[in-house]
This record gives sequence, C-alpha cells and structure tokens, in this order.
Amino acid sequence: MSIEYKKLTQEYLDTIISMRINQLTEEYTSEGKTPPEGVDLNAALRDFYMKNMAAGTYVSWLAFDGDKIN
Repeated sequence: MSIEYKKLTQEYLDTIISMRINQLTEEYTSEGKTPPEGVDLNAALRDFYMKNMAAGTYVSWLAFDGDKIN
C-alpha cells in the first residue's frame, strides 16, 4: 500500500487525542513515574487543538497506510 498524507482536521481529532494521551502515559510510565491524576487531558488537548487549528497556529499532517495512521 502507498502512504497517503492528510491534513489534521476535526474528523481525526478523537484519534489524535487518544494517541497523544497514550504517548504521554507511556513516557511517564517508562521513566517510572505515575501520570498526574485529576487532569482531564482529553478536554485540555481538545481545547488546544481546536483553538490553534482554528487560528491557523497549529498544522499537522497525518500519514495513512490504508485506514491506519502511522
């Protein structure tokens, strides 16, 4: 299969937020740390992406291999 590049839009935001939370959790646990409790990362990340994508200050490109984001 060939890689297809797509600009991040609201359509993929749930997936990207989930991937980012997983990445941050893995980074914390790999260093023997416990991820902070009481922080709503989903809401914080959604707010960040929505504000900055709308303002044009955040642009991200996603690489798709079929239906999978790489």
